Parts: sequence; C-alpha cells; structure tokens
Amino acid sequence: PRVRQALSLALDRAAISKVVFQGTASPQRALTGSDYWGYERKTYQKAYEALPPETTDLAKAKELLVQAGSPTKPIVIGVQGSSAVHEQTANLLKATGEALGLDIEIRVVPVEQYGNLYSDPKARKGIDAFLSTWYGNVPDPLDIYTVFRKGGRTNFSDYKAVDGAIAKARAEGDPAARASLVTGIQEKVTRDVVWMPLNNLPVILYMNKRVTGAVPSFPYLYYPWAAGLGAR
Repeated sequence: PRVRQALSLALDRAAISKVVFQGTASPQRALTGSDYWGYERKTYQKAYEALPPETTDLAKAKELLVQAGSPTKPIVIGVQGSSAVHEQTANLLKATGEALGLDIEIRVVPVEQYGNLYSDPKARKGIDAFLSTWYGNVPDPLDIYTVFRKGGRTNFSDYKAVDGAIAKARAEGDPAARASLVTGIQEKVTRDVVWMPLNNLPVILYMNKRVTGAVPSFPYLYYPWAAGLGAR
C-alpha cells in the first residue's frame, strides 16, 4: 500500500489533464466525484475534501517509499496498444516512477487482447496494474465501490477490506445512514489505493440548436438516446 500511496502522491494529475486530455478532464482524488452525489451532497463533499489532495507531494512520496523498504522490483503496468491516451499517460507514469526511484515497466498489450485483462486472470499474469476508463450507471458512489466486493468479477486484486460495509450500505434505505457507510468505504479504498484515480472525463455532447432531448451521460452506451430527440 505504501508504494501505491507514494506513486499516487507523486503523480501530477493536472499534467495528465493538460497533456493527455487537452484540459478537458479534471484531476480526481477519489474514484467518485461530485457527479455521483445524487443524495446527501454535503456529506459526500465533506468526505471528499478530507481525502488526500490530488496535488503532488514528492517529498512525502519518497518518505513512504523509504518506509516500504525502498523497493527495487519492477512495477509492470499494462497499457493498450494503438491508444494515444494510454501511451501518453504511460510516459507520465514512467517519468513519475523515475523521479521517485521506482522501476516502472510499461507493457503494451494489443488492442485485440486488452479486453481480456478485465475477465481472464491468466491475461493479467505478470502485470501489476493496467489503465482503464471506468464509470458508474447511477448517481450513487456505491455503484462504483461495489466492484470491491469479495469475489467480485472486477475485484482484480481480491480486495476484501470493505466487503461487509458494502453489504450493509446496499441494504440501507435511509439516505443519511447510507452516505455515512459509503463515505467510510470510500475513505478506506482511497487510502489503500486499491485503484488509483487519475482524472474525471466528462461526457461531451454537441447538439444542433434546432433539436433537444439527448442525455449527456454514459447511459448512451446502452440506452436508446435517439428516441428522445425532438425539435425545439
């Protein structure tokens, strides 16, 4: 965990936004930002602000690596071939590792095989981490954090520390109590850096002034969005 925390602290997320996404993405300190706060917004806002900031702290990062025994073993990060986003992000990750004294090895996986990393443990063999674009389906942070359920299909490292809390939160119908449980899950997952959030990517929608009805959110992937289009 200290190695993951160190790399997260040293990463310049603002640079990733500027260089990789041309300023269209926003640096994130957690897997779920304000877009997910569909209830108890003040509770989520307070919890988010209490998390380690998305700004860099190279000195603290190096201190964490010393505490971790100054590891020398290479860290292998998988990236998708033929992806400029992955290539540029990988370059920044490698440069960050060099600044810390970490040996980061970038392994390019052909685009035809990259999807196997999500479903096949054999495909992930020898890879310590890989880049992904992830998203939720509803405005509730728990929708994202359920990936860390014990035995979950996308719980790639078999992280178990929040399994019980996730079960309680899913069964909780009171918004305030639910938010309290979810922010606790968020705090644990974020500080353990189970997944390392980098940037929040907006859904960009261009629509002619003569029409209306399209929804600027990820449900366009599986929702018949064109059925809602109409004239102004």
